[in-house]
Amino acid sequence: MKYIITLRSLVSLSFLLFFLPFLRTCSEKSIENLHSEEVTAVLIVDSANKVIEGNDTIRTFKAPSKQKETKFLQQEKENRIVRINNAKREFTFNFYTLLVKTLFTDKLHKSSFFESSFYYLSGYFLVLISTIIMWISSFLNKIKTVQILSSINLILLSSSTILLYFCEALEELDQIKIGYYLIFINFILIIIFSRKILKDNQTV
Repeated sequence: MKYIITLRSLVSLSFLLFFLPFLRTCSEKSIENLHSEEVTAVLIVDSANKVIEGNDTIRTFKAPSKQKETKFLQQEKENRIVRINNAKREFTFNFYTLLVKTLFTDKLHKSSFFESSFYYLSGYFLVLISTIIMWISSFLNKIKTVQILSSINLILLSSSTILLYFCEALEELDQIKIGYYLIFINFILIIIFSRKILKDNQTV
């Protein structure tokens, strides 16, 4: 069985790939809307550079230079970009943390994501259980079992993601991260090498 070591390595690799960014639970548009608030001040200035406020209070105002104003706006823009990037990381989960935050926590969030997609995410939980069985089966040389379970995992990954899209937990393809695609490809490779091993066994 010249491919058995490769097969076992691929199955074991699945558990490492589960640590990679898998899904982001908030869309690009939603994250940007969360941080779209801008603090602005409307100043009514007379010819003497006095600010006239609505409460009849008058105070002297020195208008900022164009350079300072541009620098301030640039700083605000950079701060907003930093906040958005931090929010993206906050809402991006790997396979394990996604399951922990949705299936294994006592206090589920009351957002629509955690409510409407709870049962769809259970498909990912079945993928984890199936992968554990695959790993054990690969060392017991039950190659057919590994092949079947890998095919089931592909179906579970695809169907769960499609259902999440239809329940609007996933609004954009950008929310599906690199870990998802690598896990998908890994299961395909497991199927390919399982077939090679089974074919070799038939020719022996």
